[in-house]
Amino acid sequence: MLGNGVMVLLIIKDGHLHTPMYTFLANLSIMDMLFSSITVPKLIRDLICGKGDISVNGCIVQLFFVITFAASESPLLSFMAFDRYVAICNPLYYKIIMNNTLCFRLISGSWLLGIFYSLLHTMFTKNLIFCGPNQINHVFCDVLALLPLACADITLNITIRSLEGRKKAFSTCASHIMVVSLYYVTLIATYLHPIDNSSGSKDRTAAVVYTVVTPLFNPLVYSLRNADVKKALMRLF
Repeated sequence: MLGNGVMVLLIIKDGHLHTPMYTFLANLSIMDMLFSSITVPKLIRDLICGKGDISVNGCIVQLFFVITFAASESPLLSFMAFDRYVAICNPLYYKIIMNNTLCFRLISGSWLLGIFYSLLHTMFTKNLIFCGPNQINHVFCDVLALLPLACADITLNITIRSLEGRKKAFSTCASHIMVVSLYYVTLIATYLHPIDNSSGSKDRTAAVVYTVVTPLFNPLVYSLRNADVKKALMRLF
């Protein structure tokens, strides 16, 4: 929260960072803070109190926001890769191609795609009939943990999650490759294996990585190592 919060503050207050790359980074930091805020506080509360209960409606709400932020981050990482590709391969046309209008559309598109995908999943999950145990073998309400408890046909739900899991992002920058790899390897490992053969322990570990570890690394890998950000930090203080 501190690292991502500082990044957002720096990018908003420092005019030198009002560029497409840092605009994307500010949105990535916002997504990471919201993503972790949906899962980690509840997890900490459960660990301290020794309880893991959650209402049905609370579970559906948590599911909606988890998928929204996870699915929004996927296209945003791809758009960030496109931005770096243009900057490296077409530097003379960079300001023309990556104008404010295109940046706004790309950022808005990533949020809208995440919300749309989340609505699909949430509606399909909410309409399922659950007749098994009411214990979720996970650290938060996730589709992977909810579907095995359903008595109805879950073919459509599984098809949707497989399509999302096969999305890939590419980059010309080593730091971007590292973050994308960490994000997608854990997602793919979690969501692409058959649902009947899922390993609860491995799924929970992967979930902690992409909801906690990746948001922690993003400001370090992308921004706090950057010379422009260091200068902006010095100007701020």
